[in-house]
Formats: sequence, structure tokens, C-alpha cells
Amino acid sequence: MSGVHGYYSKAIKDFAVDKRTTSARHWRMINEVPTVLMIIAVIMVIVKPF
Repeated sequence: MSGVHGYYSKAIKDFAVDKRTTSARHWRMINEVPTVLMIIAVIMVIVKPF
């Protein structure tokens, strides 16, 4: 999650200076990363694979 947060912080700074290097489709996909990480964490807590 920290890596995703860092990526979002850099993207916000790039947007502030109107330097957009990725497509809208990229942002729709990357928006789901925190949700997927949360689902994986919950499943690992319930299943306790380790």
C-alpha cells in the first residue's frame, strides 16, 4: 500500500504541472489496486496460510 500511495503522490504532482503521461484506461485499472490488496489481506487473515 505504501508503494501505491507513493505512486499516487507522484502522479498528483505531475497532474499539477499538467504533465500527464498515462491514459485514462491506466488510471481506471490502477484505481483498483488498493481494493485488490485489501481483498487479498482479508482472505489471508481468514485462511491463515502461514
